Amino acid sequence: MEYEQYAEYVANNTGMFAEEVNKSFERSKDLIKGRILNEIRKNLTPIPEHFEWSRGECRYDSSGYLKEKGLISLNQTLYDFLNNEYTGASMPTYESGHGLNYCTYGDDLSIFTLDLACNYMRQTIKSIIESKFNISLTEDDMLTIGEGCDDYDRIYDACIASEFFFWEGPVEFCGIGGMQLSDIISKK
Repeated sequence: MEYEQYAEYVANNTGMFAEEVNKSFERSKDLIKGRILNEIRKNLTPIPEHFEWSRGECRYDSSGYLKEKGLISLNQTLYDFLNNEYTGASMPTYESGHGLNYCTYGDDLSIFTLDLACNYMRQTIKSIIESKFNISLTEDDMLTIGEGCDDYDRIYDACIASEFFFWEGPVEFCGIGGMQLSDIISKK
């Protein structure tokens, strides 16, 4: 395969690729919305515990702790749920005096949306290269081509996929932040 030729084509046409990725996202908006809502539904069934953060009394660590306070309310918006509700999981900060960060459902969704966006972006890039050169590429081929053009970073930075790094971008893109959790659960 002519990997260098394909990588050079990608590197020299970043703007065109970014524009096509954006068009792909717009065409797939309903599908993206459905996938995000399905991911959120997984977190809501069964209804999860509601946690409240308390600073605690340790002078040496401001992490505090989470305490269970019943179940989350389904009478809140998706935005509030993702921003304010804790999953109960924690991550080390490796920061002196602040040992843990507590994960929100938004943190979890961000992992999902980043992966979703990168897959859509790669599929669009793959489709353009295959069409231009009349070839069929494997995922390994795409990895090799990506190595020759900074792993598609310039395209990622120039297109909507970069807005999917944190959950707020895709929620805004899909227009679902104001939905009530009760409506999300009831609509399949």
